[in-house]
Amino acid sequence: TGTRNPRPATLAALRRAFEDAGVVFIPINGGGQGVRLRDPDPEILRAFFQAVLENPERLAETDVVNAFVNWLLEP
Repeated sequence: TGTRNPRPATLAALRRAFEDAGVVFIPINGGGQGVRLRDPDPEILRAFFQAVLENPERLAETDVVNAFVNWLLEP
């Protein structure tokens, strides 16, 4: 454990991958920062929804956007 300091190139690559998949990062603008989906590739969404149908627990303790991000991060 302890503090981790990821390399800026790694953070940039992760952000690009999320943005390419349709995730929009919302800056702090009075309403708080967060993420939302922006017109993601329909095939990616179909695959995600199929994964949810096969395993509904994916949504048990999180919202859809966070479940989508978690799914994108799976190996």
